[in-house]
Amino acid sequence: MRDGTRLETLRRYMLGVALFAAAAILRWLMGYLFGNAGPFVTFYPAVIVTILLFGYGPGLLTIVLSGLTVGIFFMEPIGALRLEEPGDIAALVIFYLSGALLIMVAWKLRKAQEARSKLAAIVESSDDAIIGKNLDGTITSWNEGAKRLYGYSAAEALGRPVSILMPPDKQDQMAGLLKQIREGIRVEHFEKDSSFFSSSG
Repeated sequence: MRDGTRLETLRRYMLGVALFAAAAILRWLMGYLFGNAGPFVTFYPAVIVTILLFGYGPGLLTIVLSGLTVGIFFMEPIGALRLEEPGDIAALVIFYLSGALLIMVAWKLRKAQEARSKLAAIVESSDDAIIGKNLDGTITSWNEGAKRLYGYSAAEALGRPVSILMPPDKQDQMAGLLKQIREGIRVEHFEKDSSFFSSSG
């Protein structure tokens, strides 16, 4: 298991380096064919794609390699990491700051995705029926507990009105609750009797 994880991590870093190399070659070709071009024009996309596809570790490596490459090969004096023009120094600083910001955003997005995945796993594995619906009363999510309790599979329930779960004499109550929510009126907690929802089984 650990070997598999290490190989996957190595693969992600290698792919990030490959994207950096492609960006460097493309930038050289642009300079050769079209003359003067923005020093980071091909490196920004490489950094963004690397972070999105392979994570912030490979993304950070791509940022560092890109900055060094631009400083040495695409800014005066060529061949030395010694910048003399204030504009070049500012461009390099902005590139690194932008990269750091992208890393932070990617990290936060990944943490949020992990939290959503964990919550989804908890909901899906719960023995309780957990049903999501929109303000129109259309069912938008349906877990295994709901399937066991009401007898409908997720494919059968999703996209249908929540009223399929209620006996006819309770329809007005749900319509009233949804109307209150749509109008921004707070719905106080209430106890539902066992007949509020019905099972198809």
